[in-house]
Amino acid sequence: MHSVYRFVCVWLLLLCSVVAGEHFIVLSYGNHDAMVEQKAQYENYVQTHDSSQAKAEIKKLVDSYMLQIGSFERNDALALTYMQMKELFPYAVIIEEKQPIVAPKHVEKPIQKTVYVEKRVEVEKVDDTLWIALFGLAIVGILFMFLSSDQIKRLKAEHEKIKSKHKKLEQKQHEVLSSMGENIHTIAKETMSHTSIIAEKIKETPLYEEMEKVMYNENELLDVTEDLIKFLRLKSKKVVIQNEVFNFNHVLNEVAGLLNQAHK
Repeated sequence: MHSVYRFVCVWLLLLCSVVAGEHFIVLSYGNHDAMVEQKAQYENYVQTHDSSQAKAEIKKLVDSYMLQIGSFERNDALALTYMQMKELFPYAVIIEEKQPIVAPKHVEKPIQKTVYVEKRVEVEKVDDTLWIALFGLAIVGILFMFLSSDQIKRLKAEHEKIKSKHKKLEQKQHEVLSSMGENIHTIAKETMSHTSIIAEKIKETPLYEEMEKVMYNENELLDVTEDLIKFLRLKSKKVVIQNEVFNFNHVLNEVAGLLNQAHK
């Protein structure tokens, strides 16, 4: 019967959620000393059970005192606390303190039209200043772009001038080296012709072997000079490439002949 009573109390508390006001739990009534002991008992219970219950408070009535806890904003917390306190304080009850609802007084405020006019003027001034600043930034940006594009054009023109001068200088260097190579080739040919004439005169003498070495070195020098002249002609773009039909076996024979001089 006691459990049924507690169950009914809990559900009644949960169904009272629509009622406005603050809810408290009155644990007991009595004189002041008894309420102090009851408060100490309640605080001891809270500490031993490690729970965050509501704060206890002793209030004075007309002829006695009462010990209450609260207030509770949530009905489920109120119901759970009431069930726990009912075991410790059998005469605990729930009370509700309703607060009167005071309607706010309607206060009429005069509308000051001049204030709105002044704010509007200030906004217009700020907008004008903003537009002027944006216009100035746009002009500066356009001038910067114009100057930068003009500077880029000047740099490109200077680069083209330096590039053309470098090409001309390189072309002259190739021409000078090519002419020097041709002169060396001409001198080497003349020297070889004189050397061959001398070799024919001393063919039957012991000096002919030494003359053969000289002639071999001159041939090597002539070959290197011809290669240098061909390379310089290619660099100076004086050589015109022509497509001709050739026999691959002849090319192999020429290569074999060049290698045969150094590797008999």
